[in-house]
Amino acid sequence: MNRIKTTAVALLFLGCNCPVILAQWLPLNSGSSARYESFYFFDANTGLASSTANVIRTSNGGSTWTTVNVTGVRDIDFIDANNGFAAGYSSQALKKTTNGGASWSPLTPVNSNSLWGISVVSTSTVYASGTGGVVWRSTNGGLSFTPVNLPTVSDLAVDLQFLNATTGCVLGQPGDIWRTTNSGASWTKTHSTPAVSSTSIYFVNATTGFAVGSGGWIIKTTDGGITWATLNSGSTAYLQYVHFYDVNNGITVGIGGVILRTTDGGTTWQQEISGTTEDLYSCILLSPTVAIVGGNSGTLLKNANLQTVDTKEPELNWALSAAPNPCSGAVTIDLGASREQVTAVVSDISGSVVRNETFHQTSSLILDLEGPSGIYFISLISDDRRAMIKVVKE
Repeated sequence: MNRIKTTAVALLFLGCNCPVILAQWLPLNSGSSARYESFYFFDANTGLASSTANVIRTSNGGSTWTTVNVTGVRDIDFIDANNGFAAGYSSQALKKTTNGGASWSPLTPVNSNSLWGISVVSTSTVYASGTGGVVWRSTNGGLSFTPVNLPTVSDLAVDLQFLNATTGCVLGQPGDIWRTTNSGASWTKTHSTPAVSSTSIYFVNATTGFAVGSGGWIIKTTDGGITWATLNSGSTAYLQYVHFYDVNNGITVGIGGVILRTTDGGTTWQQEISGTTEDLYSCILLSPTVAIVGGNSGTLLKNANLQTVDTKEPELNWALSAAPNPCSGAVTIDLGASREQVTAVVSDISGSVVRNETFHQTSSLILDLEGPSGIYFISLISDDRRAMIKVVKE
């Protein structure tokens, strides 16, 4: 659970009627092809990203990452800089760290259902949720766990957050919010949207929280989860994760590289140009203007200068490709028609710009990737059109 490259690019917008932001999302090198499903940052520089393949750690805001040899992790949460817990696959359902995530130890119940969410209240109290409406509670730092399951066992308890040792909310599928004030001894359903596949819940504080899901579904509470109101996201995207830095500044990500952001507590949302069509499953705001998102194929993107709303909506669906791809050096890009001016910016996997060139009166480009073998991103800008192409150099 979340607590706390220089060229604008775009490929795809999934049913979004919200303003579009030409922002600066640059790829970070995760060193992996894993699907990153959760972040936890202790401050703007030091944090972790988790996947079922590994956990990676950074001490410089994501510029570089080191791999921790632990598998099966979906969600992570910490109570302080040392003590944290992880939830994941059924055979590796719960784990604990006492050294900031440098190493992890398995916990019972190892035979639990597959777990999806983790919420750490204190060094002693932790809750986890998963398939079949399962909710586990520990009051002794993970030495033992007690089931405090939801009443509807068919629900996937996909995520949860506890506000203190006794009061918390569990997000169930489809579109249910379950709330307890007695440590899970009993549960009350405080919201239901049956047509929605819900995915993520996040509370900024004891009163203000948000949940997201399919069809651009976003709901908000201002009374600690007792009541919920539906927000207008302006999108039909299948949203996968939500995080807020404070009561005003929030971000959510989803399938197809969708990133939505709000600066007014969810009243309005704008779509960021992520520059990727990879499915995104995690996000975190490190400040109102700095964010990292993660997803499939080792995808990590960072924006260190989030912009304000731009109500202009230029043509952003410029479908281009490079050939050959993979390549041994040079690639050709067919622009489809003669363009008066096209700027091409080539970045390597670390986000470093290796080439920046402007072409005039041309219908095709030939770009020589002079660097070593690896993955490159070609950002193309021409008048009202934007595109990004991922190229592999062998």
